Amino acid sequence: MDTEPIPWTVETVIRACGGVSVVAGALNLTDSAVLKMKRIGIQDRHWPTLIALSGNQFEPNDLFRANQRARSAQAA
Repeated sequence: MDTEPIPWTVETVIRACGGVSVVAGALNLTDSAVLKMKRIGIQDRHWPTLIALSGNQFEPNDLFRANQRARSAQAA
């Protein structure tokens, strides 16, 4: 049975990378800055670090789509 992969969201990306505190430490940001990403998206300069931190569970295109979802939810 073929199943469609679940689309990545900023929240699932953060979870796959170890959680808010781990991401904040890896990016040298505060926890609140990482939490803000759920609303505004992840800046593309952070993508390589997050991809590596996740063990390559996602690709740049997945992060692009996750950002689109976050930003469209914010605009609604």
